[in-house]
Amino acid sequence: MKNKKDNKKHIDAEINRVLLNDFDRIESFVIGKWKYMCIGAVVIIVLVAVGYGVMAKKESNENTVRQAIANASTKAELIEVLGKYGNTKEAENVRFKLAFVYSSEKKYDEAAELYRTIARTSAVNEVKARAAVNEAFMLENAKKTAEAANAFTNVGNNKLFPVGIRSEAFYGAVRMAVKLNKKDDAAKNLAALKTLSNNEEAVQWVNLAKALTDK
Repeated sequence: MKNKKDNKKHIDAEINRVLLNDFDRIESFVIGKWKYMCIGAVVIIVLVAVGYGVMAKKESNENTVRQAIANASTKAELIEVLGKYGNTKEAENVRFKLAFVYSSEKKYDEAAELYRTIARTSAVNEVKARAAVNEAFMLENAKKTAEAANAFTNVGNNKLFPVGIRSEAFYGAVRMAVKLNKKDDAAKNLAALKTLSNNEEAVQWVNLAKALTDK
């Protein structure tokens, strides 16, 4: 019995010694490194504060841009906003609005240029496609039939674009070819359009294009 008690005391003493040694090492580490730990903590706090400040400022700037764009409605206001925020992603909406204004004023070249910029800079494929088709329509309205024909054909041939927009573009290309009395081009674009006819959106454009070439 006595040996068991002695063993237990010995074990407890050894545990206490190990724990004390660990505490001593931790205390020595803290005492020796406390300055660096404090500096590190301050640096982290500063970095977090700076990061939050940058995010807050960015959000504030984006809200300012959105508000300015939402409030712009007249041509003068749209031109002014585009001059200030033309490099922001929100400027895409301004260009669409301004292009519509120019189109209403029959300033088709100006409208075409805006649509061309959207098609070149937009990050959204469907937006790029729609802008490119709109550019072709503006060229057509400006009586630049050959340029419009090329623009429509380029959109139709772009396999990255949605099928519905490509079909509309091929129909436009057929129309331009008929206007230019280029039967081979009309037939070629109609054939390309027919390859898309397994899509429901394409069927109507195929029928309209066939009606043009059958005259």
